[in-house]
Amino acid sequence: MVTGRTASRIALALEGETSSPLVAGLTFAPPDALAAGANGCEDVAGRLVAACHALALDFVFVPASAPWAPDVARSTDGCGVMWVVDGPLWPVLSARSLGEGLKATIRDPESLRADLDRETERGRNAIRQGLSLGVDAVVVAEDLAGRDGPFVTPEYAQAEVFSRLAVLARTATSGGARAILHSDGDVTSLLPSIRNASFSAVHGGGGLGREGFERLFWEARRQNVAVIGGVATASLQRASFAAVNAGTRIALLAQTGGLLIADDGGITTGEEIDAFAVALGAARGMSAPTPESPRRRE
Repeated sequence: MVTGRTASRIALALEGETSSPLVAGLTFAPPDALAAGANGCEDVAGRLVAACHALALDFVFVPASAPWAPDVARSTDGCGVMWVVDGPLWPVLSARSLGEGLKATIRDPESLRADLDRETERGRNAIRQGLSLGVDAVVVAEDLAGRDGPFVTPEYAQAEVFSRLAVLARTATSGGARAILHSDGDVTSLLPSIRNASFSAVHGGGGLGREGFERLFWEARRQNVAVIGGVATASLQRASFAAVNAGTRIALLAQTGGLLIADDGGITTGEEIDAFAVALGAARGMSAPTPESPRRRE
């Protein structure tokens, strides 16, 4: 757990305030992608710590299921740890094949309940492990939507999914950590449920274009839900100008409050990490430090 200035910056950003420099982090980048900038570190914890310092990150996502996760949680001094656990729905759907699982949510929802309860309890145990390590936030990873909207009906989402997601969020918050929901796709219509389930923020944007992400952000702001993300991996796969443009655009949104700058979760290569650093540099250049107090969104 980080203390002092970094913890305060993360907390304020999740509450909808903004500060200079803007709060930024790295999400699902695989360890191999971090090797080039790791100063010869062979272990994953060393690579992530090196990335936190090299990119001046406020936070980093750490998958609870990884064998090296506890070492990272104990090592990232000065960088907040957001502990990632699986939500209950996706593992259950995937076990049946996605298509058959989605059909079951409509035709025979009761057949999924025991498995959903089992996955929820597994998630709670993973959260408890993170809390014992002093993590700063818990990210529940549950892909609820595609580019065109949610995968399941609103009725099923409310009755079977968000009731269980709320259990996971409350497990995190009762232990002193913020709860964040990760989902790719367009979860705009689900934001009231996300807020009511006690999540402070959503990490999203995967699969959405710039306009789709901005619609998600503005609706989240109206719902008092913070957003993590904004730097699309697609913009990191082109010339450096695209990364600069992405960083500049996201800084303009972040300066209105309620946005913690990060990648969308699709980074897989060292070249994309380098381009992400360019995007962060551009974003930070748009928000030079000032002596003013952090601004609260209207």
